[in-house]
Amino acid sequence: LTKETVTEDGWLRTGDVGQWVEGGRLAVIDRIRNLVKMATGEFVALEALESAYAVSAYVAHICVVADARMRRPCALVSLTEQTTHSVTADMVYNDLLAAGRLAGLPPPHMLAHIRIDPEPWTPENGLLTAANKLRRSAIHKRNESSLQAMFELMDRRGERLSE
Repeated sequence: LTKETVTEDGWLRTGDVGQWVEGGRLAVIDRIRNLVKMATGEFVALEALESAYAVSAYVAHICVVADARMRRPCALVSLTEQTTHSVTADMVYNDLLAAGRLAGLPPPHMLAHIRIDPEPWTPENGLLTAANKLRRSAIHKRNESSLQAMFELMDRRGERLSE
């Protein structure tokens, strides 16, 4: 055991985020590596936001993107097979905002923008694991131009701090 694995007051660092619940029990609610500090100083749990937004009928998978320069997160979205071509990005975005409100997300956790990936995310194309978990780096790499376009839009609208 090292200083990196045990805190000075004796807690073991597992990489999990815990929350005290009724009865004095500790519940694991997230992973530290999935917490991102936003420009507002708030921490957002990417997977928790993805769970809140995944209730949208249009969404097969969603990858929330946030960093220390952003005032609000944005997202890359893979649509369900049932979603028709007549569905617009605005319709999906508005449905995601409704899902966020339904989940009780505070304003800084509401999506600023989305981009829809026309290709389904599957384990076969390397965008999901065999357990259907997101492969964030692969999704980001595949959607690099979409991410850059979202970041530029956020910069123009003052939704991201300059470097």
